[in-house]
Amino acid sequence: MNITWALVLLALAYLFTFFTGFNGGNVLATLLASHAMKQRSALLLAALVQLVSPLMLGMAVAKTMGSDIIHPNYFLEAPPHQAWSFLCAGFVACIIFIFVSWKTGIPISASHSLIGGLLGAGVAAFGFAAGNWEKIAVKVILAMILSPLASFVIGFIFMKIVRFFAARATQKADSVITWMQRGNMVLLAAFQASNEAQKSVGVIFLVIMIAAPSLQSIPGLTVYAALSSALVLSAGLMLGGLRIARTVGFGIYRIRPVHSLASQLASSLVLVTSTLMGSPVSPSQIVSSSIVGVGTAFRPSAVRWDVALRIVSTWFTTLPISALGGAGLYYLLSWVVSFLM
Repeated sequence: MNITWALVLLALAYLFTFFTGFNGGNVLATLLASHAMKQRSALLLAALVQLVSPLMLGMAVAKTMGSDIIHPNYFLEAPPHQAWSFLCAGFVACIIFIFVSWKTGIPISASHSLIGGLLGAGVAAFGFAAGNWEKIAVKVILAMILSPLASFVIGFIFMKIVRFFAARATQKADSVITWMQRGNMVLLAAFQASNEAQKSVGVIFLVIMIAAPSLQSIPGLTVYAALSSALVLSAGLMLGGLRIARTVGFGIYRIRPVHSLASQLASSLVLVTSTLMGSPVSPSQIVSSSIVGVGTAFRPSAVRWDVALRIVSTWFTTLPISALGGAGLYYLLSWVVSFLM
């Protein structure tokens, strides 16, 4: 495969990473909604944290993205134009879906969109057997169901606990809660950056395996890929994160400091656990679910259930829509590329 096609794939991998950064606004959502920090300061702090924390939780998610969706032997042994079309179609389907969702302000799972795009393109290119269905069922489908459910339940429990102690606290406790929110936002941003950067590292290594396998021997390649991904993620957060932050922070429930604290704690716990297990989960699903859990524990009637249900609906449509898009784009691209390569 020539250098031009390799560079196109690499550019698409980083474009996916940039648009994934838009969803980084989830970590700011409750902090901004509770007025615990000014918008620009929170945005800058989250971006700086995401920039320096991509390697803190290992590379289990990167392995899942790189080798546990489509069996590697299918694309490594395929003709160059077929392998290129597979990867390009998966990236483009994912990027289109993320961008359209961001324009509407609906938080979606960038990882599920990418998995769907790659899976659809992979099945179209290599057949149904190419899918690593056992690991997809456990690390993707099961995690997609359990992570928001766990976030809801933990958010509900934490809200009850926080409310119990807050009811007995003095007025000075407000400043303590505010500082705890800021500290928790740093942790949440770090955990999210680790999960998201690993997804990008996984797809970058997919590009290298297909387009330039000799580069895999470069010392420290994983570190370079992680740091460059973190830089692009931070840029995406700075330029597009606020739209999602407003939807999640202001659209589901009227957030106060105690709600924000309980939601952040629940989201951080679920996200760090999922990352260590190698599951490419959706931070937007986790944060949104924790807010609904917190709101339900405090006052169910105040939860904007129409917005919550609209967000939930995207959780179940993202993967199949992206898969159909990836398959359709593969057939189109393979026809075009066969004349150009």
